[in-house]
Amino acid sequence: MTDLKHIRKALGISRTEVCKATGVSYNTWKHWDDGDRRTPGYAWTLLYLHHLVKTDRVNLFPYPFNGDQSLSWQSKQSLQRIVATADSRAD
Repeated sequence: MTDLKHIRKALGISRTEVCKATGVSYNTWKHWDDGDRRTPGYAWTLLYLHHLVKTDRVNLFPYPFNGDQSLSWQSKQSLQRIVATADSRAD
């Protein structure tokens, strides 16, 4: 399972839901989820922003994603905290 898919599922967000909310086609997101295509950095941003809107949160990452489409260390830490929170709520 890709990191994107794991985090999306841990947050309780379906592919259809994230695609409708972000405007990304279902097939494109599916390729990212399944690891058929490299996940661009903006996909993480879209997923995170959708989660913020869904949960009425306003705190954004303290640092933006890198321009080279990889996650910054700070962004990875933030995503890990989101997953831990989502996992704890699922228990």
